[in-house]
Amino acid sequence: MALARQKAWPRPWRREDWNARPLLAGALFYLVVTVLAYFIPSHVLIKPGAAVVAFYGVMYGPLAGFGAGFLGALVMDLFFGSVWLHWNIAVGLIGLLSGLVWMYSDIDQSGALRWRQAASVAAVTALASALAMLAAGTVDLLLGAPANTALSEWAVPAAVAHAVFAAVGTPLLLWAAKRPRSSSGWPLKWPGSTSRAER
Repeated sequence: MALARQKAWPRPWRREDWNARPLLAGALFYLVVTVLAYFIPSHVLIKPGAAVVAFYGVMYGPLAGFGAGFLGALVMDLFFGSVWLHWNIAVGLIGLLSGLVWMYSDIDQSGALRWRQAASVAAVTALASALAMLAAGTVDLLLGAPANTALSEWAVPAAVAHAVFAAVGTPLLLWAAKRPRSSSGWPLKWPGSTSRAER
């Protein structure tokens, strides 16, 4: 009787399994798209940065995703003169949760992005974005903000906006990153796609 093959789980917390370059690039990318979106006149929340953070979490791992989101949001707050640390952490959580769920999923992560992968990415990143924003709103509630303000005015609209932009934008960014190119280093590999087989 053949023994069931054990899955070699990736270990994203090991120092040798990640580097700071995707984190810094993601933070810069987040800053650029968020600043541009801030100056677009609109009656609804425009949050393209959610897609950027989720993309870096899925593509480069949960640590890069968290760092890109947290650092990018923190610098953004400093730029505008007011820091909301728990909301900065919540933006980082979008990348962290997206990266963790995707890294440990059983979905085929080889080759170019396909429809099933895109749908899975959309669902994972939308859920991660909504949970992160609702967590930040809950912290506001615990800090004494009125429930109507903390949840109805802040957390729920933010959760919806971030979830929508992550669900739509993250698969598009992954498709652009993974489509075949002639230059060296492309297409990019899925996180852990090589290391899983080697461990």
